[in-house]
Amino acid sequence: PSCCSPGWPQLWSIVVMDTVNVIIVTLSLPDMAAAFFNGGVDPCAGGAGRDAPACQEALGKFANLMTLLGLVSALLNFGFGPLIGAAADRLGTKPLFVASTLAKFVTGLFFAGLALGHMSIYYVLISTEVISLLPAQPADGLW
Repeated sequence: PSCCSPGWPQLWSIVVMDTVNVIIVTLSLPDMAAAFFNGGVDPCAGGAGRDAPACQEALGKFANLMTLLGLVSALLNFGFGPLIGAAADRLGTKPLFVASTLAKFVTGLFFAGLALGHMSIYYVLISTEVISLLPAQPADGLW
């Protein structure tokens, strides 16, 4: 396929939006998590910065949670990988790619809710786990 075929602009727009999403989440999630685990106030923003004991405690809680979710994600991918592969064979990859894109949109909404202070960080993290099960996640990560 040439680079100018009809589907390429849609593919690249999804890839660019996904990359921007990953950058924003990677840069801002630790600060939002620190604020979430400290009752809504970012303990790392004060004069002591990241050396403050409250900041260290909040980031430690977040690191422990992310470690646990990494383990859960690996186990889910190992267990559900064959089922998702069978679903891709039966339904086709396009519906699963669309489902992955919609799941990313929902995660973005949860992240916006977290940023505004109206939503729990657990919604963001659980929706990220759901996204990791969908087959489009590794495929568009390769781009």
